[in-house]
Amino acid sequence: MDGALQYFWRIEQKMGTTHSCGSGLVSRKGRAAAPAGSSQGQIQEKYKDLERDGSKDEIRSRARHTRTGCRHRSPSRPHRSQWPILCANTGDCLIFWALGGGYTTNLDKAEMFTQEQACDHWETDIPWPKDYVDARAHLGVDHQYISLDEARGLLSPGCSVVLQIPGHWNGNDIALAHWPIGHTYRFEKAHRLTLEAAQAIGNTPEEAVIWPVAYLEAKARRLVHKRDMNIKEALQGTGIELVRPRKQRKAWERPLNCHGCGRFISWDGRFLNDCQNCGANNCP
Repeated sequence: MDGALQYFWRIEQKMGTTHSCGSGLVSRKGRAAAPAGSSQGQIQEKYKDLERDGSKDEIRSRARHTRTGCRHRSPSRPHRSQWPILCANTGDCLIFWALGGGYTTNLDKAEMFTQEQACDHWETDIPWPKDYVDARAHLGVDHQYISLDEARGLLSPGCSVVLQIPGHWNGNDIALAHWPIGHTYRFEKAHRLTLEAAQAIGNTPEEAVIWPVAYLEAKARRLVHKRDMNIKEALQGTGIELVRPRKQRKAWERPLNCHGCGRFISWDGRFLNDCQNCGANNCP
């Protein structure tokens, strides 16, 4: 039996999971039982069939997903969906891996992965279904990519403008005046008014900054806020379940054994006294 096959079979026995090849059914401890008539020998025989059919890559893929925190319910079916991968956030803005390297808050510049590829990164980053992210996306304006010197040329009598509220930021995004009161970081919700009306309100760094709508429309990019995202909701119906990694004990929380007789001793006590059973000195 192939090494990857043996590994995956041992993992299943340990976790109490049973994948039925091609059917998309999963049985786990405390959940639905295995399909009627499915003995361990029959299931193992199915894995041997996969091995004979040249499907070792699939078996290795299953073993890899089991080691990480992302497990497929039906790994035998190909997944063509797209998944951007979240790696951090700045303010409320989520940051994804960018196409060609680096990171970006711009969803149109985020690299898309297949479901199989996305699960390989689950231990460090979080993949999200693209359809779920797109449904919650909005437009925001990053202050790093706008310039008043460029925008002034687009200001003309009667043109449509928006007002930036000084001193308010969400990550790198500017805050825009929202009607009837307050501010918003969503460009599509910013209050539009004419240049003359905006100038009557004020156009100083302390009051408000006037931006032509046409200029900011060209600079705005699609992004998503973490407050609008829910990973459990996003994974419903995708065939993936999130497995929380077991919390690792700190060194001083782990059991400590006497190196002489093997009895349990306290971390503090090893510095104060020799082992009361065998007299061994357990100081580091």
